[in-house]
Amino acid sequence: FNDNTPVAPVGGNNGTTLGQQRLNAFQFAANIWGATLNSGPTINIRASWEALGCTSTTATLGSAAPTTARQNFPNAQFINTWYPVALANALSGTDGSVNPEIRARFNVNLGNTGCLDGRHWYYGFDNNHGSNVDLVTVLLHEFAHGLGFTTFTDEETGELAQGFPSVFDKFLRDDSTGKVWSDMTTAERAASSINSGNLVWAGPQVVASVPGLLVAGADSSNRVLMYAPNPFEGGSSVSHYDRSASPNLLMEPNISSNLTHNVAPPSDLTLPLLRDMGWNSAVATASPPPNDNFAAAQVISGCSGSVNGTNAGATREAGEPNHSPDGNGGSRSIWYQWQS
Repeated sequence: FNDNTPVAPVGGNNGTTLGQQRLNAFQFAANIWGATLNSGPTINIRASWEALGCTSTTATLGSAAPTTARQNFPNAQFINTWYPVALANALSGTDGSVNPEIRARFNVNLGNTGCLDGRHWYYGFDNNHGSNVDLVTVLLHEFAHGLGFTTFTDEETGELAQGFPSVFDKFLRDDSTGKVWSDMTTAERAASSINSGNLVWAGPQVVASVPGLLVAGADSSNRVLMYAPNPFEGGSSVSHYDRSASPNLLMEPNISSNLTHNVAPPSDLTLPLLRDMGWNSAVATASPPPNDNFAAAQVISGCSGSVNGTNAGATREAGEPNHSPDGNGGSRSIWYQWQS
């Protein structure tokens, strides 16, 4: 990012140095996710350019992951379940750490001799990359991993992280057994990770988005196939969509030249998967209503009548009274008070 090599503006990226164009592309991709997802706490990404693995014909373009995970926080849909920290912060509305939520690395040697020879990073915003590698597309892919498109479970051995499943595991389904990963034994998860053609995503948002978008790459129930080759491929298996998807999807393990900068239907299925995990679309999120908190319960009176209100954007506050049949307090509430 501090590389002062002079460059000409390209594809809407008006940076005049190589480092500035890189930073501009990073912010452009971050802005796309920022306009797509809703989070009160700011999501910070620690990013760097490093020498990643490559040969003359192949290259690791980048990698990213959540820096940590949280569980049993306010508004968590599942208890005793690991959530990527950015999602946990967004759901709870709190960020108790000054550390970044995502760690990302990208290959500084791309295009040099011995590292995907002849192909370079394209820093423009217009996707007019030709035979080169579109940086914004790679950034969108890797940032999605950092936002939660990944499991904390050891994909190869099936071992849960400290004995607890990831929220990602709640929707990974093996069509051979009919089980999701969070309900499997360690051995069953290890077998599922190499059960190509049978490991699928069972989340309702993705399933509902498949018709009219995919012509291949899903099972008969519109559950998208996940990448589960045999033998196992570290860094690629499980936490990607399968390469059989048609049209190509952003979150396949290998970049495709015809990808766009869209992350949502009708172009892509990245956003629906993140929404299955708990992320909310920014356009679907409302401010909390005035009577969101118990202390601000709206007073109603009289022996009969009606009142209008909304629960859109409502939250669950810490320590509020239990109010659902199973006594767990629910995940959303609004409050009224009436004196009989």
